[in-house]
Amino acid sequence: MEAARRLGLAASGRYGGKLYGVPYYAGSRVITYRTDLFKKAGIKVPTSLAQFTAGGRKLAAQNKQKGFSPVYIAGTDWYVAMGFVYDFGGKIATQVSGKWKGTLASPRARMSAPAEAFPDSIVLARWEDAESLLTLVRGSYNPEFQLILVSKPLSARARNAVREAIRLDAIEAPRREAEQRKKEAGDASIARDKNKAAFRP
Repeated sequence: MEAARRLGLAASGRYGGKLYGVPYYAGSRVITYRTDLFKKAGIKVPTSLAQFTAGGRKLAAQNKQKGFSPVYIAGTDWYVAMGFVYDFGGKIATQVSGKWKGTLASPRARMSAPAEAFPDSIVLARWEDAESLLTLVRGSYNPEFQLILVSKPLSARARNAVREAIRLDAIEAPRREAEQRKKEAGDASIARDKNKAAFRP
């Protein structure tokens, strides 16, 4: 168990078969909850994300006082919410044609997590059919509204396109790397020749 944990930590610092860094620390995730509120709402301890989301909705419906949220995430620990993004197939960034592109603004990343879980946004309405998902959201601390429309077929096509771009990038990577090494070797050779010519013992 301990060996597997260490291997998992080591893997997080590797990219393309090379070691670029080491983890600063690691920790376990736990959730504390109010047993009295769960009991009052008739909620059992969730064992899946679907149950967790349903329980959060139930808690929100029964506790409408200002400032209440079924899930609290400290502002300094915003990264904890990344688990929701990954659970639904979202990512922080993806590599396309050798360049990193941020994807937190993508519909999947923005709407994957149950918006009710975050105290700074409130889902006012949600409509869904086989083709699309439409969500009306309002911020808790400002009067801003957002209407987010996600086309399910287009999202699927976009995900396939990204997967294909990543596949092609992986195929092209060795050639690009070889060209880069060749260029660097050529630049180093030119620099050496220039230095030799200028050198006076």
